[in-house]
Amino acid sequence: MDFFRSMPSFVRYVLFFLAFVPMTTLAENSVSLLNNNPYSIGVDLGIAKPTNIGKSTTFPLGYSTFAYSSNRNDTYALISGVSVNKTLTINALYTLQVGISYHYISSMDVKGNLEQGISSPFYQSTYSYSVNSSQYLVEAKLRRQFNHYFPYVFLGLGVASNSAYDYSTAVPSYLTVTPNYSNKTTNSFSYSLGMGVDYFVMPKLSIGLGYRFINLGNVGLGTGVIRNTRVGAELTQSNLYVNTLLAQLNYFL
Repeated sequence: MDFFRSMPSFVRYVLFFLAFVPMTTLAENSVSLLNNNPYSIGVDLGIAKPTNIGKSTTFPLGYSTFAYSSNRNDTYALISGVSVNKTLTINALYTLQVGISYHYISSMDVKGNLEQGISSPFYQSTYSYSVNSSQYLVEAKLRRQFNHYFPYVFLGLGVASNSAYDYSTAVPSYLTVTPNYSNKTTNSFSYSLGMGVDYFVMPKLSIGLGYRFINLGNVGLGTGVIRNTRVGAELTQSNLYVNTLLAQLNYFL
């Protein structure tokens, strides 16, 4: 997945392309394929890679110290979505697509190491849990036309519903001083930034490929419990960042 690492410089090149390529690249008869088809329905399918899932946490609890260190850097998930949009013509070159969308990111796995104890050397074990997310956005896509190609930049703002669930640890059951964490769903402000290109394969149908950087906001498990007693500790992080690569299909009404 070196594609994700190279994205920042790629973003700069495409923005330069959108801003400075001459208008003469437009075909004479291609004022805009979108003028007569202002409404569209889109579907997306792609790959999502979280960049910072499972923030490391250390906290005292009674006489003991608990240190959780995530070591899962290779987890990938599927992202799928649907959108309803309207296209506004700015001029012969630019159009603005606005709409609402829903996207779902499937299970993203968190795995890490747990160290606990009163003094060094600490008892060492492992832990794991999963995260999925539903994202609801109001979004805008600024397009520039080059014949049947429409490079664009993208912005979406809204809310993400993030669920953390199925916490487990390899600590033996007879060591009952290890917290167990409950499932939890958190609603948080979310945004998405991206870029890509759409291509019209026929007058009312386009296909596309796009990149999006997504901030899903706050995500985490519920309060820790030991022997049916809440201990106040939680495994949470304030921002979960995800890189996505999406294939897109748009049907214009």
